[in-house]
Amino acid sequence: MTNPWNLTTRQIIVIEAVIRLGISKEVARELRIEVKAVENLRVSISKKMNAPMLVAAVMWDRFARDTSGVKTD
Repeated sequence: MTNPWNLTTRQIIVIEAVIRLGISKEVARELRIEVKAVENLRVSISKKMNAPMLVAAVMWDRFARDTSGVKTD
């Protein structure tokens, strides 16, 4: 799926994990990567999406729902 922010596959995996789990430590544990790697990816996601991480997560979630064809109403 092409996304308007050109997020990498790894960034998409991280932002979706952030949406589910919230904190970097839990994301790192689930993905089996260092917390610092998650933090760095969160920063790069925020920069690409030109928004704070919380706002970026909401933007991604809405984009993913809109492009999945699933009605949320």
